[in-house]
Amino acid sequence: MSANPDRHIYKRAPAVDVVFDVQFEPALGERELERLRDAFSKAYSQVIPNRNFHIDVNAKTVTNTVIGYRLLDSEGTNIVVLQKGGLATGRVAPYDRWENMRGRAETNLKVLNKVAGHRKFTRVGLRYVNRIDVPTAEAQSPSEVLNAYPLVPEPWAGMVTHYSARHESLNRETGVTTILNVADASPALINHVSYLLDIDVLKIGDIPSKYEDFWELGELLHNEKNRLFEACITDALRRKFDQ
Repeated sequence: MSANPDRHIYKRAPAVDVVFDVQFEPALGERELERLRDAFSKAYSQVIPNRNFHIDVNAKTVTNTVIGYRLLDSEGTNIVVLQKGGLATGRVAPYDRWENMRGRAETNLKVLNKVAGHRKFTRVGLRYVNRIDVPTAEAQSPSEVLNAYPLVPEPWAGMVTHYSARHESLNRETGVTTILNVADASPALINHVSYLLDIDVLKIGDIPSKYEDFWELGELLHNEKNRLFEACITDALRRKFDQ
């Protein structure tokens, strides 16, 4: 397991939606999909089918096919999204810590392997959506709390009502792609401003099949996420997250 010198465990992590997902081949058959649904429902009791609707205007018929499932635990905070070609492990706020998130993902992948047999992973990704709420008096502009934001020339900078920016990069040494989306959001609290810091780290192709090597890649994705997150925030936010 790779150490992460950039990691800091905050008392109040701003992550509101975290997903670890894999895509694989061959795709699951309908019976395998149902067996996995039943296996996951032991820990994730709320089962919501994902349906694909098809309307035939000429025949005047509507058909629908189950193409996957969204399963939630009793508290609705831990989530599994099961599709014929993919499996995602999710967590919504309150977020606890990476070790717990990884543990759930490991367990879910073991269920996949036990029920449906070995699958070749074609893509693996880790996404953290962070919502940052700051009192208006402490952030007259995003530059006071963030190191990543759109630069707009005057006089338009003083007239901005909404903004978003996207950056995508590829580390050619590791093959890891990092996608950063920064945007403002509707304030959740009175007299506050809100920002979304959405970090998606992924690798497509050449995914290790051995358990140890696969999770070495998982740790690499998490480390890259942490490095980018820390580079995007200021010390003012670090103090806020630790209060």
